[in-house]
Amino acid sequence: MYLTTDRLILRPIEPNDFQDLYDIFSDKEVTGPAQSHCVESLDEMSDYMYCLYRDYSQSMIELKSTGQVIGVIQRRMIYTLSDNNDYVIGYMLRRDMHGKGYMTEAVKAVVTDLFERRDAESVALATSVYNRKSQRVAEKCGFSRINDIRDYPYWFYEDDSNDCHYKLTYDDYSFWHFANPRLDDKAYAPHTRIHNSKGMHKGEDTFYALPRVA
Repeated sequence: MYLTTDRLILRPIEPNDFQDLYDIFSDKEVTGPAQSHCVESLDEMSDYMYCLYRDYSQSMIELKSTGQVIGVIQRRMIYTLSDNNDYVIGYMLRRDMHGKGYMTEAVKAVVTDLFERRDAESVALATSVYNRKSQRVAEKCGFSRINDIRDYPYWFYEDDSNDCHYKLTYDDYSFWHFANPRLDDKAYAPHTRIHNSKGMHKGEDTFYALPRVA
């Protein structure tokens, strides 16, 4: 995936990203809320880089002004019993970049790409109940909190009772995009799908796994 916004470039991993990624994945204040593994050495990071190279769902978040990788965002299709195009996203941002709107900008670009280019019918994410900053990212991007978790039988984690779950349907996205056209990637026009073979959102979906986000 390669996307650009006013301030960011979302792109695949590159060898020169090593130090920037080590700074992110070795910070317990970043990996902890995301329930992600915290690397403890450069050698361990080298092994982890190999995994990132093989995971095509991961995109680096590069700051245009400096070329620095400031975070990682993931999008992955969820395979369910329904025939819907349902996606889940997760993200992490280096600590000194919090509060600047970068992750909100990145999530909006990814969400727009999923709905406009990949015919997504819904996008979901999960975050810690204690991570209000991440919850605000979801809310500013149009996601609605899922209150009745019984409708979403996660099996990915043994215990997700400390998670907040969010979801954005195509119908909600269309309204949000129409009402806030400047919030999404300007490369796409509201209500226009490049491969719209499925039409509008067909109804409620079932999700089986949601990664936590920072």
